[in-house]
Amino acid sequence: MSKQKKALTLSGKIVTGVVAGGLTLGAIYALGIVNLPTVVRDPASATIDTTAASQSEIACVGSVVEIGFDPANPLSIQDIGEAQIVQFSSDSAPLDSFLIDRVGVSEPNPAAQPTAASLSAQERSTSAIVQSQTVESETVRGYTASACAPSLAESWLVAGSTVLGSSSLVLLTNPGDVTANVTLTVYSEQGLVDAPGSSNLVVEPKTQRVISLNGLAPNINASVIHVQSRGGKIAAALQQTLSQGIDATGLETSTAVAAPSQNPLIPGIRVVAAGTDHAHDDHDDSARVLRLFSPVNKNSTVKAIAYGADGYSQDLGTFEVTPLMVNEYVLPELPEGVYTVGLETEDPMLGSVRLTSEGANGVYDIAAFQAAQAFEGPMAVAVPSGPNPILSLYNPKASNATVNLTRGDSPQTITVPGGGAVQVSLEEGAGYGLDASAPIVAGVSLANSGAISGYLVEPPATDAEPLTVYTR
Repeated sequence: MSKQKKALTLSGKIVTGVVAGGLTLGAIYALGIVNLPTVVRDPASATIDTTAASQSEIACVGSVVEIGFDPANPLSIQDIGEAQIVQFSSDSAPLDSFLIDRVGVSEPNPAAQPTAASLSAQERSTSAIVQSQTVESETVRGYTASACAPSLAESWLVAGSTVLGSSSLVLLTNPGDVTANVTLTVYSEQGLVDAPGSSNLVVEPKTQRVISLNGLAPNINASVIHVQSRGGKIAAALQQTLSQGIDATGLETSTAVAAPSQNPLIPGIRVVAAGTDHAHDDHDDSARVLRLFSPVNKNSTVKAIAYGADGYSQDLGTFEVTPLMVNEYVLPELPEGVYTVGLETEDPMLGSVRLTSEGANGVYDIAAFQAAQAFEGPMAVAVPSGPNPILSLYNPKASNATVNLTRGDSPQTITVPGGGAVQVSLEEGAGYGLDASAPIVAGVSLANSGAISGYLVEPPATDAEPLTVYTR
């Protein structure tokens, strides 16, 4: 047989086999004799909790600072005095703390520098750092206390004013290892403020930048600032100082809050004595003022209620809030005491309460109390140097909550009634362990005649999220 004939015969067999096979499969499919099974199997996976392995940084603002003190150099920055730091860890373990460089200071003082610490997951619930400072100078007078706050990619400052007699400085602290690029979006009583120079603010690792709000947004009565950061995270704060003519009076440092919330709660509001916080008009620095801001583009209604000790409550009024602008309202007088103000609203809201404490010769100090995040479980409370510190606890739930407050070997069990508030006197310079059986909000206030300030007790934020790992 020739090679050509063999090739033709082989080709014919291959073609016949293919055709026959195709007819057989086609017939089976057409007759429905065989149902081909479908096998679906989800990929094997495991979820890993990364919180325990994550570190988060908190930053203290450092000493009071002044900008433009040198007429020949209006951008010059000067530290004023030194802040007193109190660190506390319930397990007595030393914290991993370090100093932050304040950019632009002409003569740096290491004792005045901001401080930061890197906390593990366990340390976030067992450790706290706070600071305080009293200043008596020609240009600044007052008392301020603040908790060292977490660094965040996004936060809000609900404080500040740049009218005549008021100086507001935005303090941007980067305690991490990555450069932060920061944008400040400023709102006033007129709405969004055109603020050239408020974007692309570079904050290098382990540094703090001081930004004059008076320079960014001059002559605004009330401010709310949205702080957004790319790259590194920022612990933001706002320092406000007041003056009357040539006399310095009033100092406050407000740390940022993480986000607007529904029905925000503002704990630790301190009324030093009835009649010493006289209200005149919405923008008088000596007024009792509620500041509200809604980030959603719709009108909102907010009802404010003050909760005091022994079941006391007082309706402070119902307020209509215009969105995307700062709204302020003078509050009715409250008896001497400590209060939590609850804001009832259906929309996400930012809120703060500004109060004063008047001293001798008409000199007064200011404080801006902020909304807190609720927490349950263990927490640490550090108490700075300052007058008459009081811990304020509020329970937003209907049923009672139990709070165990421990200093050294001295435990104290506190029952916080549902929908009620409790106040506990603290010792300055001390540290306490706190363990709540249900979600509560907490704040510490310090005040006497002519001095007032306060800060929140809440867990430092962490961006750690569960990690899902898929296996082959």
